[in-house]
Amino acid sequence: MGVVVPGRDERTRKNPRGHIALLATEATIRTGAYPHELCSRRPDVICDARSASALVALAEEGWFEGPPAKAVLTRYLTPLFRRKTPTPDCLLLGCTHFPPFRQTLESLIPSGVAIVDSARTTAEAVETLLTERKLHVAVRDEDSHADFYVTDNPERFLRIAPRFVNPAPDSVFLVQDLAKSSGTGRVMASSVHPAHTQPG
Repeated sequence: MGVVVPGRDERTRKNPRGHIALLATEATIRTGAYPHELCSRRPDVICDARSASALVALAEEGWFEGPPAKAVLTRYLTPLFRRKTPTPDCLLLGCTHFPPFRQTLESLIPSGVAIVDSARTTAEAVETLLTERKLHVAVRDEDSHADFYVTDNPERFLRIAPRFVNPAPDSVFLVQDLAKSSGTGRVMASSVHPAHTQPG
């Protein structure tokens, strides 16, 4: 389950005109995944993409509001929404770090612009899939355990996770070389547990 297709489907529902502003990391924009998926549903779609990698650092510091966040967001949004041509009617957040900026974003973009949150739409798609396969657990009991698998720096993820996920991880495992292992991935034997990690 990736984040692109659920975000595309939600964009299709919310965006009648087909003019989208996309904020994502530079790496995501380089792949061309979002424009490709958007055009697969609507060939005439206009997608104005903007690399917004600095938002990742702000998000991991918890700076979702205030002058620093507004200054950075204004710099990214100005080229997208202050043109003489018709402005986008949808802002697609193409990175799971970006949804906590929603309140600040709403104060900066024109009224009537729909915000599509790829993190939320992906979570809803996962919930639907788990429910269909009878794997969904609605309530955690005392024996449940939240394990997270990440592709980079599990200690860092463990430190910042409470800003993005609830419940917080019980363990974090590092997954390496997914693309180089015949699609199976390789999970490191070691994991990181909150009790053993010093606060950063």
